[in-house]
Amino acid sequence: MGITPIDQDVHVNYNDPNVLYLPPTYWNDNVSGGNTGIKVSYDITAHLLFNFTGSHIWYYGDLYPDHGKCSFAIDDNTPAVFTTFSPGFLPVRLLWEQDVTPGPHVLKITNLEDRKAATVASLM
Repeated sequence: MGITPIDQDVHVNYNDPNVLYLPPTYWNDNVSGGNTGIKVSYDITAHLLFNFTGSHIWYYGDLYPDHGKCSFAIDDNTPAVFTTFSPGFLPVRLLWEQDVTPGPHVLKITNLEDRKAATVASLM
């Protein structure tokens, strides 16, 4: 991937109150690999919003056979779409990152497949 996070970058866990999961009933707390807390949704159109100020954003999640496609959009720009599907379990890792112009931004992550998981472990 691109830029490596440094100690000064702010680490935001999945359960941070600054991460807004919508609708809230579509998201559940879970555990990835038996030891890492995550949020998970199996509902199409479930999404999260995260306001941040910076010049780069990192997304951490896991990969698993029951996962599907999700989209990542910054400030209502064209979203990047990728899958977190894997034929076998892979623990939480950096899955997506993007440079942005320095300043305030909104990240929107959307689940694009019904009955397929979208997960969030943390953001930086």
